[in-house]
Amino acid sequence: MKRWTRDERAVSETLGYIIIFGVVVSGIVMVFLIGSQIIDSTQESASFQSIEQSFNVIGSDIRSTAFQESPMMTTRIKVDYGSLGMLPDNRSGSRVIISDSSGNVINDTPLGILTFNSAVYGKSIALENGALVKKYDANGSYSSIMSLQPRIFYSNSTKTLMVTLINLKGDYSAYSGGVDNIQSQYLDSGISSQVLATPVVRFNVRTNYTGAWNDYFMNALPYASKNLDTTGDISQWTNITISFDKYPDGSPDSRPLELMIITYDIGIRI
Repeated sequence: MKRWTRDERAVSETLGYIIIFGVVVSGIVMVFLIGSQIIDSTQESASFQSIEQSFNVIGSDIRSTAFQESPMMTTRIKVDYGSLGMLPDNRSGSRVIISDSSGNVINDTPLGILTFNSAVYGKSIALENGALVKKYDANGSYSSIMSLQPRIFYSNSTKTLMVTLINLKGDYSAYSGGVDNIQSQYLDSGISSQVLATPVVRFNVRTNYTGAWNDYFMNALPYASKNLDTTGDISQWTNITISFDKYPDGSPDSRPLELMIITYDIGIRI
């Protein structure tokens, strides 16, 4: 009789094939998972940059519509990875309050805004009062910047402060995918003027982008003295007092201040 002996060479070879196959499959899965995340991140970043460019164009259209009283302007926008919304002044929560040195309210204007909220990384962008503001989530800490400034000017020769308020009006609407048209249309405008014996103006701006508005006011109007109030709800309000009591050379300027406020109502339709 032949003696049968135990030979595991075939088993070892089979196990080797299984191990190699498992390594290959695992590598493919890892590449697919990591690669898809990189692709999604790249696409989301490119989409948000496209939204930023479109908002710059829309911001320019809104200004042209307001200052040139254009009948209507249209911009096409592609929306991905988030939602586009028109928030009228009764839903946005945004507003600008202007007061004198005694706290008397000179103007209180709620503002409609056009906004985009990204579905990834907590990014958002908005057009409010003619300004283009953006918010980023930087390692869990939100920060905001302003890339298009509002129109607030000061003339030292005439001691006149001109404040422009742009209110976007329209029905509440939201849009979350595809290509759409943003139409802006001139509706109305008005102007008011007041002489302030004490050349001090206080701005209270309610916004979701307080960091951007704080930086703007602290760097704008270089010849004025500013006091940024950091008490209260600083996450929702920018509160700053601006004094125009000095000439550019630092000498006292006791002249009264003329405050001019120009308001524009611009219709927005998505």
